[in-house]
Amino acid sequence: MDLEKSTESWMEYYDMMQKQCDLLKIIFNRKEMHSNQVVKLTKNEIEVIW
Repeated sequence: MDLEKSTESWMEYYDMMQKQCDLLKIIFNRKEMHSNQVVKLTKNEIEVIW
């Protein structure tokens, strides 16, 4: 399953807001680009989760 379909599925199942799904994609892409590094979230990104 591709990233877009996966996030749509998560959005529905977990009742996520669009901005949370957008953040999920950002985190996924960041990790994909730097797989050997820890992904650090900004304060604003953390606030999106809640």
